[in-house]
Amino acid sequence: MWFNVYIENNFSADAPERYFAPAFGEGVSLQVIASSNNPEQITYQWYENREVDGSSMETRSSFKWILIEGATDSSYDVDSVSRSKRFRCDINDGFGTVSEIDFEIHPNYAAVIADLAQPIVLDEETTAVISDYDYSFYSFTPEEDGEYILTSNSDEDTYASLYDASFNEITSNDDSENSNFRLSWFLTAGETYYYGARYYNIYSSGSYPVLLTRGNDLQARAEESELYVSPGETAALSVVATAADTSMITYQWYEYREVTYGEGEDTWTEWTWAPIEGETGSSFVTGPITKYTEYYCQVEDGYGNSRDVWFYVRLDTHFSAEAVQSDFTVAPNETVTLEVNASSDDPEMITYQWRELRDVLYGDDEAGYWTERTWVDIDGETGSTFTTAPITEYTEYICRVSDGYGSSTEVWFYVHIENHFSAEPVQSDFTVAPGETVTLEVNATSDNPEMITYQWREWREVEHSDPEMGTWTEWEWVDIDGATSSAFTTGPIT
Repeated sequence: MWFNVYIENNFSADAPERYFAPAFGEGVSLQVIASSNNPEQITYQWYENREVDGSSMETRSSFKWILIEGATDSSYDVDSVSRSKRFRCDINDGFGTVSEIDFEIHPNYAAVIADLAQPIVLDEETTAVISDYDYSFYSFTPEEDGEYILTSNSDEDTYASLYDASFNEITSNDDSENSNFRLSWFLTAGETYYYGARYYNIYSSGSYPVLLTRGNDLQARAEESELYVSPGETAALSVVATAADTSMITYQWYEYREVTYGEGEDTWTEWTWAPIEGETGSSFVTGPITKYTEYYCQVEDGYGNSRDVWFYVRLDTHFSAEAVQSDFTVAPNETVTLEVNASSDDPEMITYQWRELRDVLYGDDEAGYWTERTWVDIDGETGSTFTTAPITEYTEYICRVSDGYGSSTEVWFYVHIENHFSAEPVQSDFTVAPGETVTLEVNATSDNPEMITYQWREWREVEHSDPEMGTWTEWEWVDIDGATSSAFTTGPIT
Protein backbone atom coordinates (compact mmCIF):
# COMPACT_ATOMS: atom_id res chain seq x y z
CA MET A 1 0.00 0.00 0.00
CA TRP A 2 1.41 3.37 -1.07
CA PHE A 3 1.21 6.73 0.68
CA ASN A 4 2.15 10.13 -0.74
CA VAL A 5 3.22 12.99 1.53
CA TYR A 6 3.60 16.45 0.01
CA ILE A 7 5.14 19.61 1.46
CA GLU A 8 3.10 22.81 1.23
CA ASN A 9 5.77 25.52 0.98
CA ASN A 10 3.71 28.21 -0.86
CA PHE A 11 6.55 28.46 -3.38
CA SER A 12 6.24 30.83 -6.35
CA ALA A 13 8.69 32.29 -8.86
CA ASP A 14 8.28 34.82 -11.67
CA ALA A 15 10.18 37.47 -13.62
CA PRO A 16 9.28 41.17 -13.97
CA GLU A 17 10.31 40.96 -17.65
CA ARG A 18 11.25 38.05 -19.90
CA TYR A 19 11.73 39.62 -23.34
CA PHE A 20 14.33 42.32 -23.99
CA ALA A 21 15.24 44.43 -27.06
CA PRO A 22 18.24 46.55 -26.01
CA ALA A 23 20.07 48.81 -28.41
CA PHE A 24 22.93 47.05 -30.15
CA GLY A 25 25.91 46.73 -27.78
CA GLU A 26 24.00 47.52 -24.61
CA GLY A 27 23.77 45.13 -21.66
CA VAL A 28 20.71 43.64 -19.93
CA SER A 29 20.01 42.70 -16.33
CA LEU A 30 17.84 39.60 -15.91
CA GLN A 31 15.96 39.10 -12.67
CA VAL A 32 13.65 36.58 -11.01
CA ILE A 33 11.51 37.04 -7.91
CA ALA A 34 10.85 33.99 -5.72
CA SER A 35 9.07 33.49 -2.41
CA SER A 36 8.12 30.62 -0.10
CA ASN A 37 7.50 29.79 3.55
CA ASN A 38 11.24 29.04 3.79
CA PRO A 39 12.95 31.70 1.64
CA GLU A 40 16.39 30.91 3.07
CA GLN A 41 16.18 27.51 1.35
CA ILE A 42 15.67 28.96 -2.16
CA THR A 43 18.58 28.51 -4.60
CA TYR A 44 19.19 29.83 -8.15
CA GLN A 45 21.16 28.56 -11.14
CA TRP A 46 21.42 30.37 -14.49
CA TYR A 47 21.92 28.70 -17.91
CA GLU A 48 22.64 29.97 -21.43
CA ASN A 49 21.35 28.38 -24.64
CA ARG A 50 24.49 27.91 -26.71
CA GLU A 51 25.52 26.19 -29.96
CA VAL A 52 27.50 23.16 -28.87
CA ASP A 53 29.14 22.05 -32.14
CA GLY A 54 29.19 24.09 -35.33
CA SER A 55 31.78 22.01 -37.17
CA SER A 56 29.41 20.24 -39.56
CA MET A 57 26.06 20.68 -41.35
CA GLU A 58 24.47 18.04 -39.12
CA THR A 59 25.37 19.81 -35.88
CA ARG A 60 25.10 23.44 -37.02
CA SER A 61 21.82 24.07 -35.22
CA SER A 62 22.52 21.90 -32.16
CA PHE A 63 21.78 24.12 -29.16
CA LYS A 64 21.88 23.06 -25.52
CA TRP A 65 21.39 24.67 -22.14
CA ILE A 66 24.85 25.24 -20.64
CA LEU A 67 25.29 25.93 -16.91
CA ILE A 68 26.90 29.31 -16.19
CA GLU A 69 29.50 28.84 -13.50
CA GLY A 70 29.01 31.09 -10.48
CA ALA A 71 25.63 32.45 -11.68
CA THR A 72 23.66 31.53 -8.57
CA ASP A 73 21.95 34.79 -7.59
CA SER A 74 18.38 35.93 -8.26
CA SER A 75 19.74 38.22 -11.00
CA TYR A 76 22.22 37.85 -13.83
CA ASP A 77 23.85 40.62 -15.88
CA VAL A 78 24.42 40.10 -19.60
CA ASP A 79 27.18 42.31 -21.02
CA SER A 80 27.17 43.94 -24.45
CA VAL A 81 24.53 42.21 -26.64
CA SER A 82 25.42 41.90 -30.35
CA ARG A 83 23.11 39.02 -31.30
CA SER A 84 20.07 37.20 -29.97
CA LYS A 85 20.50 35.13 -26.81
CA ARG A 86 18.42 32.90 -24.57
CA PHE A 87 18.90 32.36 -20.84
CA ARG A 88 17.14 30.30 -18.22
CA CYS A 89 17.04 30.44 -14.45
CA ASP A 90 16.19 27.32 -12.41
CA ILE A 91 14.75 28.25 -9.02
CA ASN A 92 14.68 25.47 -6.39
CA ASP A 93 12.61 25.91 -3.22
CA GLY A 94 14.86 23.48 -1.31
CA PHE A 95 12.13 20.87 -0.96
CA GLY A 96 12.12 19.31 -4.43
CA THR A 97 10.11 21.89 -6.37
CA VAL A 98 11.89 23.62 -9.27
CA SER A 99 10.57 26.48 -11.42
CA GLU A 100 12.22 27.26 -14.79
CA ILE A 101 11.96 30.79 -16.24
CA ASP A 102 13.20 31.53 -19.78
CA PHE A 103 14.49 34.88 -21.05
CA GLU A 104 15.02 36.08 -24.64
CA ILE A 105 17.21 38.99 -25.76
CA HIS A 106 16.99 40.37 -29.32
CA PRO A 107 19.20 43.42 -30.02
CA ASN A 108 17.81 46.39 -31.91
CA TYR A 109 20.17 46.99 -34.84
CA ALA A 110 18.61 50.25 -36.11
CA ALA A 111 21.40 52.52 -34.84
CA VAL A 112 24.26 50.41 -36.25
CA ILE A 113 22.95 48.98 -39.54
CA ALA A 114 24.91 51.55 -41.57
CA ASP A 115 28.13 50.68 -39.70
CA LEU A 116 27.66 46.92 -40.07
CA ALA A 117 26.47 46.93 -43.69
CA GLN A 118 28.75 45.92 -46.57
CA PRO A 119 28.02 47.13 -50.13
CA ILE A 120 26.31 44.52 -52.30
CA VAL A 121 26.92 44.50 -56.05
CA LEU A 122 24.14 43.76 -58.52
CA ASP A 123 24.42 40.29 -60.15
CA GLU A 124 27.46 39.31 -58.03
CA GLU A 125 26.99 36.46 -55.54
CA THR A 126 28.24 37.17 -52.02
CA THR A 127 28.32 35.13 -48.81
CA ALA A 128 26.17 35.97 -45.81
CA VAL A 129 28.14 35.07 -42.69
CA ILE A 130 25.96 34.71 -39.58
CA SER A 131 28.21 34.36 -36.53
CA ASP A 132 28.91 37.41 -34.37
CA TYR A 133 25.55 39.02 -35.26
CA ASP A 134 22.04 37.75 -36.03
CA TYR A 135 22.20 39.41 -39.45
CA SER A 136 24.58 39.97 -42.28
CA PHE A 137 23.79 43.51 -43.48
CA TYR A 138 24.24 44.96 -46.99
CA SER A 139 23.79 48.44 -48.45
CA PHE A 140 22.60 49.17 -51.98
CA THR A 141 21.88 52.37 -53.93
CA PRO A 142 20.17 51.61 -57.27
CA GLU A 143 21.06 53.66 -60.33
CA GLU A 144 17.64 53.03 -61.93
CA ASP A 145 14.10 52.80 -60.65
CA GLY A 146 12.84 49.26 -60.75
CA GLU A 147 12.25 45.92 -59.10
CA TYR A 148 15.21 44.32 -57.33
CA ILE A 149 15.27 40.77 -55.92
CA LEU A 150 17.49 39.39 -53.15
CA THR A 151 17.63 35.58 -53.00
CA SER A 152 19.46 33.01 -50.86
CA ASN A 153 20.78 29.51 -51.55
CA SER A 154 20.92 27.45 -48.37
CA ASP A 155 19.96 24.03 -47.05
CA GLU A 156 18.62 25.72 -43.91
CA ASP A 157 15.64 28.04 -43.63
CA THR A 158 16.67 31.65 -44.28
CA TYR A 159 15.04 35.04 -43.74
CA ALA A 160 15.63 38.58 -45.08
CA SER A 161 14.49 42.13 -44.35
CA LEU A 162 14.65 45.37 -46.36
CA TYR A 163 15.16 48.75 -44.66
CA ASP A 164 15.00 52.33 -45.93
CA ALA A 165 17.72 54.95 -45.38
CA SER A 166 16.26 55.73 -41.93
CA PHE A 167 16.45 52.02 -40.99
CA ASN A 168 12.69 51.53 -40.98
CA GLU A 169 11.76 48.02 -42.12
CA ILE A 170 9.99 48.14 -45.50
CA THR A 171 9.28 44.45 -45.95
CA SER A 172 10.56 40.98 -45.05
CA ASN A 173 10.37 37.54 -46.61
CA ASP A 174 10.52 33.87 -45.67
CA ASP A 175 9.45 32.04 -48.84
CA SER A 176 6.82 29.48 -47.84
CA GLU A 177 7.56 27.32 -50.90
CA ASN A 178 11.12 26.44 -49.86
CA SER A 179 13.74 27.22 -47.25
CA ASN A 180 15.27 30.17 -49.15
CA PHE A 181 14.04 33.75 -49.14
CA ARG A 182 13.11 35.71 -52.26
CA LEU A 183 12.69 39.36 -51.31
CA SER A 184 11.33 41.49 -54.15
CA TRP A 185 10.67 45.25 -53.98
CA PHE A 186 10.50 48.32 -56.25
CA LEU A 187 13.43 50.60 -55.39
CA THR A 188 13.93 54.27 -56.28
CA ALA A 189 17.12 55.38 -58.03
CA GLY A 190 19.54 57.34 -55.83
CA GLU A 191 17.98 56.16 -52.54
CA THR A 192 20.06 54.02 -50.19
CA TYR A 193 18.55 50.78 -48.93
CA TYR A 194 19.76 48.13 -46.50
CA TYR A 195 19.25 44.38 -46.62
CA GLY A 196 19.52 42.10 -43.60
CA ALA A 197 19.98 38.35 -44.14
CA ARG A 198 19.81 35.73 -41.37
CA TYR A 199 18.70 32.21 -40.56
CA TYR A 200 15.02 31.75 -39.78
CA ASN A 201 16.19 30.22 -36.48
CA ILE A 202 17.65 33.43 -35.12
CA TYR A 203 20.06 31.53 -32.85
CA SER A 204 21.70 29.65 -35.74
CA SER A 205 25.18 30.43 -37.09
CA GLY A 206 26.79 29.66 -40.44
CA SER A 207 27.01 31.06 -43.97
CA TYR A 208 25.17 30.87 -47.28
CA PRO A 209 25.25 32.61 -50.71
CA VAL A 210 23.00 35.59 -51.47
CA LEU A 211 22.42 37.27 -54.82
CA LEU A 212 20.86 40.61 -55.76
CA THR A 213 19.38 40.75 -59.27
CA ARG A 214 17.27 43.14 -61.31
CA GLY A 215 13.63 42.04 -61.47
CA ASN A 216 11.31 42.04 -64.44
CA ASP A 217 9.55 45.18 -63.13
CA LEU A 218 6.12 43.57 -63.45
CA GLN A 219 3.41 46.16 -62.87
CA ALA A 220 -0.32 45.56 -63.27
CA ARG A 221 -3.30 47.82 -62.70
CA ALA A 222 -6.97 48.01 -63.53
CA GLU A 223 -8.09 50.36 -66.26
CA GLU A 224 -11.06 50.99 -63.96
CA SER A 225 -11.34 49.14 -60.66
CA GLU A 226 -14.80 50.32 -59.52
CA LEU A 227 -17.67 50.02 -61.95
CA TYR A 228 -21.39 50.80 -61.63
CA VAL A 229 -23.94 49.05 -63.84
CA SER A 230 -27.71 48.75 -63.94
CA PRO A 231 -29.28 45.46 -62.85
CA GLY A 232 -28.89 42.78 -65.52
CA GLU A 233 -26.10 44.60 -67.36
CA THR A 234 -22.61 43.18 -67.87
CA ALA A 235 -19.33 44.85 -66.92
CA ALA A 236 -16.16 44.96 -69.01
CA LEU A 237 -13.05 44.57 -66.86
CA SER A 238 -9.53 45.18 -68.16
CA VAL A 239 -5.96 44.93 -66.85
CA VAL A 240 -2.93 46.89 -68.04
CA ALA A 241 0.34 45.00 -67.38
CA THR A 242 3.90 46.14 -68.08
CA ALA A 243 7.31 44.49 -67.54
CA ALA A 244 10.84 44.52 -68.90
CA ASP A 245 9.96 41.27 -70.67
CA THR A 246 6.26 40.93 -71.47
CA SER A 247 6.57 37.86 -73.69
CA MET A 248 5.62 35.41 -70.95
CA ILE A 249 2.88 37.40 -69.17
CA THR A 250 -0.25 35.34 -68.43
CA TYR A 251 -3.66 36.23 -66.99
CA GLN A 252 -6.23 34.27 -65.01
CA TRP A 253 -9.53 35.76 -63.84
CA TYR A 254 -11.18 34.67 -60.58
CA GLU A 255 -14.66 34.97 -59.07
CA TYR A 256 -16.10 34.15 -55.65
CA ARG A 257 -18.54 31.29 -56.04
CA GLU A 258 -19.85 28.10 -54.49
CA VAL A 259 -17.64 25.12 -55.43
CA THR A 260 -18.54 21.44 -55.00
CA TYR A 261 -15.90 19.07 -53.63
CA GLY A 262 -15.77 15.29 -53.22
CA GLU A 263 -17.28 12.44 -55.21
CA GLY A 264 -20.50 10.46 -55.26
CA GLU A 265 -22.50 10.80 -52.07
CA ASP A 266 -19.53 12.23 -50.19
CA THR A 267 -19.72 15.77 -51.58
CA TRP A 268 -19.94 19.21 -50.03
CA THR A 269 -19.88 22.81 -51.19
CA GLU A 270 -17.84 25.79 -50.07
CA TRP A 271 -17.73 29.43 -51.12
CA THR A 272 -14.23 30.13 -52.43
CA TRP A 273 -12.26 32.12 -55.00
CA ALA A 274 -12.20 29.97 -58.11
CA PRO A 275 -10.69 30.49 -61.59
CA ILE A 276 -13.14 31.37 -64.36
CA GLU A 277 -12.69 28.74 -67.04
CA GLY A 278 -11.30 30.09 -70.31
CA GLU A 279 -10.83 33.64 -69.03
CA THR A 280 -7.08 34.02 -69.55
CA GLY A 281 -6.83 37.32 -71.40
CA SER A 282 -6.13 40.84 -70.21
CA SER A 283 -9.86 41.68 -70.33
CA PHE A 284 -13.01 39.92 -69.20
CA VAL A 285 -16.75 40.60 -69.63
CA THR A 286 -18.89 39.49 -66.70
CA GLY A 287 -22.25 37.82 -66.86
CA PRO A 288 -25.39 39.85 -66.03
CA ILE A 289 -24.84 41.59 -62.67
CA THR A 290 -27.67 41.19 -60.15
CA LYS A 291 -25.78 42.10 -56.93
CA TYR A 292 -22.53 43.65 -55.72
CA THR A 293 -19.73 41.41 -57.05
CA GLU A 294 -15.94 41.27 -56.79
CA TYR A 295 -13.44 39.81 -59.26
CA TYR A 296 -9.67 39.70 -59.47
CA CYS A 297 -7.15 38.92 -62.19
CA GLN A 298 -3.86 37.19 -61.34
CA VAL A 299 -1.05 38.40 -63.63
CA GLU A 300 2.20 36.39 -63.83
CA ASP A 301 5.33 37.31 -65.80
CA GLY A 302 7.08 33.91 -66.08
CA TYR A 303 9.89 35.04 -63.76
CA GLY A 304 8.15 34.08 -60.55
CA ASN A 305 6.45 37.45 -60.09
CA SER A 306 2.70 37.84 -59.82
CA ARG A 307 0.23 40.66 -59.19
CA ASP A 308 -3.44 40.47 -58.19
CA VAL A 309 -5.64 43.19 -59.68
CA TRP A 310 -9.02 43.65 -58.00
CA PHE A 311 -12.32 44.84 -59.44
CA TYR A 312 -15.50 45.91 -57.64
CA VAL A 313 -18.77 45.91 -59.58
CA ARG A 314 -21.64 47.73 -57.90
CA LEU A 315 -25.26 48.08 -58.95
CA ASP A 316 -26.66 51.53 -59.57
CA THR A 317 -30.46 51.38 -59.50
CA HIS A 318 -30.79 55.12 -58.74
CA PHE A 319 -32.42 53.96 -55.54
CA SER A 320 -33.74 56.52 -53.04
CA ALA A 321 -36.20 56.45 -50.13
CA GLU A 322 -37.47 59.20 -47.85
CA ALA A 323 -40.37 59.92 -45.54
CA VAL A 324 -43.31 61.81 -46.97
CA GLN A 325 -43.47 63.32 -43.45
CA SER A 326 -41.15 62.27 -40.65
CA ASP A 327 -42.39 64.23 -37.59
CA PHE A 328 -45.92 64.02 -36.20
CA THR A 329 -47.73 65.45 -33.18
CA VAL A 330 -50.99 63.77 -32.18
CA ALA A 331 -53.41 63.81 -29.29
CA PRO A 332 -53.25 60.86 -26.85
CA ASN A 333 -54.75 57.59 -28.22
CA GLU A 334 -54.84 58.88 -31.79
CA THR A 335 -53.30 56.88 -34.63
CA VAL A 336 -51.12 58.22 -37.43
CA THR A 337 -50.35 56.94 -40.91
CA LEU A 338 -46.67 56.92 -41.88
CA GLU A 339 -45.56 56.79 -45.51
CA VAL A 340 -42.32 56.23 -47.44
CA ASN A 341 -41.67 57.50 -50.95
CA ALA A 342 -39.13 55.16 -52.63
CA SER A 343 -37.97 54.95 -56.24
CA SER A 344 -35.44 53.05 -58.39
CA ASP A 345 -34.89 51.87 -61.96
CA ASP A 346 -36.72 48.66 -61.00
CA PRO A 347 -39.48 49.77 -58.59
CA GLU A 348 -41.12 46.34 -58.57
CA MET A 349 -38.13 44.97 -56.63
CA ILE A 350 -38.44 47.50 -53.79
CA THR A 351 -39.44 45.97 -50.43
CA TYR A 352 -40.47 47.51 -47.12
CA GLN A 353 -40.33 46.34 -43.50
CA TRP A 354 -41.69 48.51 -40.69
CA ARG A 355 -40.11 48.22 -37.25
CA GLU A 356 -40.87 49.45 -33.74
CA LEU A 357 -39.02 49.63 -30.43
CA ARG A 358 -40.63 47.31 -27.90
CA ASP A 359 -39.84 45.33 -24.73
CA VAL A 360 -38.69 41.82 -25.68
CA LEU A 361 -38.50 38.93 -23.19
CA TYR A 362 -35.21 36.99 -23.14
CA GLY A 363 -33.83 34.08 -21.12
CA ASP A 364 -34.96 30.66 -19.93
CA ASP A 365 -35.94 28.85 -16.75
CA GLU A 366 -32.31 28.09 -15.89
CA ALA A 367 -30.75 31.51 -16.55
CA GLY A 368 -33.80 33.52 -15.61
CA TYR A 369 -35.80 36.03 -17.65
CA TRP A 370 -35.33 39.70 -18.42
CA THR A 371 -36.63 42.27 -20.88
CA GLU A 372 -34.76 44.60 -23.22
CA ARG A 373 -35.94 47.43 -25.44
CA THR A 374 -35.22 46.13 -28.94
CA TRP A 375 -36.07 47.09 -32.51
CA VAL A 376 -38.32 44.36 -33.93
CA ASP A 377 -40.15 43.82 -37.21
CA ILE A 378 -43.89 44.54 -37.12
CA ASP A 379 -45.60 41.42 -38.49
CA GLY A 380 -47.37 41.94 -41.79
CA GLU A 381 -46.32 45.57 -42.21
CA THR A 382 -44.44 45.34 -45.51
CA GLY A 383 -46.01 48.13 -47.57
CA SER A 384 -44.98 51.70 -48.23
CA THR A 385 -47.50 52.94 -45.62
CA PHE A 386 -48.18 51.96 -42.03
CA THR A 387 -50.90 53.05 -39.57
CA THR A 388 -49.79 52.99 -35.96
CA ALA A 389 -51.68 51.70 -32.96
CA PRO A 390 -53.17 54.36 -30.63
CA ILE A 391 -50.28 56.55 -29.46
CA THR A 392 -49.92 56.82 -25.67
CA GLU A 393 -46.34 58.11 -25.47
CA TYR A 394 -43.58 59.54 -27.65
CA THR A 395 -42.81 56.79 -30.17
CA GLU A 396 -40.30 56.17 -32.97
CA TYR A 397 -40.68 53.89 -35.99
CA ILE A 398 -38.30 52.72 -38.72
CA CYS A 399 -39.06 51.53 -42.24
CA ARG A 400 -36.24 49.49 -43.78
CA VAL A 401 -36.43 49.89 -47.55
CA SER A 402 -34.43 47.66 -49.95
CA ASP A 403 -34.04 47.97 -53.70
CA GLY A 404 -33.79 44.18 -54.21
CA TYR A 405 -30.21 44.43 -55.47
CA GLY A 406 -28.25 44.75 -52.24
CA SER A 407 -28.87 48.41 -51.39
CA SER A 408 -31.03 49.38 -48.43
CA THR A 409 -31.73 52.32 -46.17
CA GLU A 410 -33.69 53.06 -43.01
CA VAL A 411 -36.30 55.81 -42.93
CA TRP A 412 -37.10 57.18 -39.44
CA PHE A 413 -40.38 58.55 -38.08
CA TYR A 414 -41.01 60.42 -34.81
CA VAL A 415 -44.48 60.63 -33.25
CA HIS A 416 -44.99 63.14 -30.40
CA ILE A 417 -48.03 63.51 -28.13
CA GLU A 418 -49.60 66.95 -27.72
CA ASN A 419 -51.51 66.72 -24.45
CA HIS A 420 -51.42 70.46 -23.61
CA PHE A 421 -49.82 69.48 -20.36
CA SER A 422 -48.74 72.13 -17.83
CA ALA A 423 -47.93 72.11 -14.11
CA GLU A 424 -47.09 74.89 -11.67
CA PRO A 425 -47.18 75.44 -7.91
CA VAL A 426 -50.18 77.19 -6.41
CA GLN A 427 -47.60 78.87 -4.16
CA SER A 428 -43.84 78.18 -4.25
CA ASP A 429 -42.42 80.21 -1.32
CA PHE A 430 -43.48 79.87 2.33
CA THR A 431 -42.40 81.39 5.65
CA VAL A 432 -43.46 79.52 8.80
CA ALA A 433 -42.63 79.52 12.48
CA PRO A 434 -40.35 76.73 13.80
CA GLY A 435 -42.21 73.46 14.27
CA GLU A 436 -45.11 74.40 11.98
CA THR A 437 -46.20 72.34 8.97
CA VAL A 438 -47.09 73.66 5.53
CA THR A 439 -49.31 72.33 2.76
CA LEU A 440 -47.81 72.41 -0.73
CA GLU A 441 -50.01 72.16 -3.81
CA VAL A 442 -49.53 71.75 -7.56
CA ASN A 443 -51.98 72.88 -10.22
CA ALA A 444 -51.67 70.54 -13.25
CA THR A 445 -53.82 70.43 -16.41
CA SER A 446 -53.89 68.44 -19.67
CA ASP A 447 -56.32 67.14 -22.27
CA ASN A 448 -56.50 63.96 -20.18
CA PRO A 449 -56.38 65.10 -16.54
CA GLU A 450 -57.30 61.64 -15.27
CA MET A 451 -53.91 60.38 -16.50
CA ILE A 452 -51.89 62.90 -14.47
CA THR A 453 -49.81 61.38 -11.64
CA TYR A 454 -47.85 63.00 -8.81
CA GLN A 455 -44.86 61.96 -6.73
CA TRP A 456 -43.47 64.25 -4.03
CA ARG A 457 -39.78 64.15 -3.17
CA GLU A 458 -37.58 65.71 -0.53
CA TRP A 459 -33.88 66.56 -0.25
CA ARG A 460 -32.45 64.42 2.54
CA GLU A 461 -29.25 62.81 3.75
CA VAL A 462 -29.06 59.14 2.76
CA GLU A 463 -26.71 56.57 4.27
CA HIS A 464 -24.81 54.18 1.99
CA SER A 465 -22.54 51.25 2.79
CA ASP A 466 -20.10 49.00 0.98
CA PRO A 467 -18.07 46.03 2.29
CA GLU A 468 -14.85 47.56 0.96
CA MET A 469 -15.54 51.30 1.28
CA GLY A 470 -17.41 51.28 4.57
CA THR A 471 -20.33 53.62 5.39
CA TRP A 472 -20.94 57.19 4.16
CA THR A 473 -23.82 59.63 3.63
CA GLU A 474 -24.88 61.70 0.63
CA TRP A 475 -27.61 64.30 0.14
CA GLU A 476 -30.13 63.12 -2.46
CA TRP A 477 -33.66 63.67 -3.74
CA VAL A 478 -35.78 60.82 -2.30
CA ASP A 479 -39.41 59.84 -3.01
CA ILE A 480 -41.76 60.43 -0.07
CA ASP A 481 -43.77 57.24 0.51
CA GLY A 482 -47.49 57.70 -0.09
CA ALA A 483 -47.17 61.35 -1.22
CA THR A 484 -48.82 60.87 -4.63
CA SER A 485 -51.59 63.51 -4.80
CA SER A 486 -51.60 67.11 -5.98
CA ALA A 487 -51.15 68.38 -2.40
CA PHE A 488 -48.69 67.42 0.32
CA THR A 489 -48.43 68.52 3.96
CA THR A 490 -44.92 68.58 5.32
CA GLY A 491 -43.80 67.44 8.75
CA PRO A 492 -42.87 70.09 11.34
CA ILE A 493 -40.35 72.49 9.78
CA THR A 494 -37.20 72.86 11.88
